[in-house]
Amino acid sequence: MDAIDGGYLRKLRKERGLSLRAFAQKIYVSKSTVQRWEQSRVPADGENMARIAGALGMTADEFIEGGRNHAASGGATAAPYADDIEKKVKAEFGLKGMKAVFLFVAAALFFVAVLLSLLFV
Repeated sequence: MDAIDGGYLRKLRKERGLSLRAFAQKIYVSKSTVQRWEQSRVPADGENMARIAGALGMTADEFIEGGRNHAASGGATAAPYADDIEKKVKAEFGLKGMKAVFLFVAAALFFVAVLLSLLFV
C-alpha cells in the first residue's frame, strides 16, 4: 500500500470545513501530526487510513483511490522530499556544476582562513 499525498488530505479536510485541531481530535492524533502529514505523506498503515477516511466520511478504499487519482491528475501539492530536491538540482546543474560550487566554497573558506591567520599574527 502506498502512502497518500498530504495535499489530498489537506484538500479533503478543508472541503469539509474541519480545522487542523478538530480533524486531529476526530482521529485521536495531535495537530502537529496532521500538519506533518499534510506537508508530506500520510502513512499507509491501515489503522490511520481507516480513522482518516472515517473522519472524512468515506471508506479507506475511497480515500486511497482518491489519493492516487489526485496525484495522477497533478494535484499533488505536498512538500518535496530531499531526494526529489537533490534530483532537481542535479538535473539543472549537473554533477560538474555541483563540483564547481563545492570547489568555490572550499576555496573561499581557505582564503578566509588565510586572511584571518594573517590578521592575527
